[in-house]
Amino acid sequence: MRGIPLWQPIDIAIDSKPAQNGHMSRGDGQQILSERSKPNWCEIATLVLEFLGIIGLTIYCVYTYKEFKTFDSERQIMEQEFKDGRLNFQAAQRAWLATYEVKLITNNSAISFTVNFKNTGETPAINVKIVFLQSPEITTNEWLNLPPPTPRGFVPPQGIYSLTSPTFGQELVKYMQSGEPYYLYGEIWYDDIFGRHHWSQFCYMTTGRFDVIEGPYHNSCDDSEVAK
Repeated sequence: MRGIPLWQPIDIAIDSKPAQNGHMSRGDGQQILSERSKPNWCEIATLVLEFLGIIGLTIYCVYTYKEFKTFDSERQIMEQEFKDGRLNFQAAQRAWLATYEVKLITNNSAISFTVNFKNTGETPAINVKIVFLQSPEITTNEWLNLPPPTPRGFVPPQGIYSLTSPTFGQELVKYMQSGEPYYLYGEIWYDDIFGRHHWSQFCYMTTGRFDVIEGPYHNSCDDSEVAK
């Protein structure tokens, strides 16, 4: 026992080769960490392409939306032009029925009135109805309480329809000679061939010289009311 030392140094060599049986050495771990820290250019290129694709898609959507707004605006303009053209055509071709002439017929002992209505339009006025009244006075209430209109059929383009009042005697002649006004008034209802309903009011008055002039009120029609 005396000739044997109590301890001896032991040399251990670290093998840099990969460990066997699935065990990883220290050098292997460092190498893997080094490789993972390096940039993966394939993944970076894929990410860049995806980002550029998103930008391109956004630009395309914005451009498409602007194109759609432009197209929709042009569509609305075309529709409005078509509508205006149709209305202008109907206005040019529709019936326009109104009083054309008022005549006073007298022989100093009797008197009567004739009202002529003319269709100045290019198409017939249909479902024509007329109320024709005479009175020494006229009020708003009389217009609100007009009697039922009398159906008159239709009036062709440029056609004239006449209504004549009853013949009045010497009493009315003397009244008119006094200079007091005497009113001839009424209303017309009719349809055009485009399915639109129209109306026209008329009011005339006499003078002491047996002339007939337009009254100061109640001369209107549906077109003038719409224009207001």
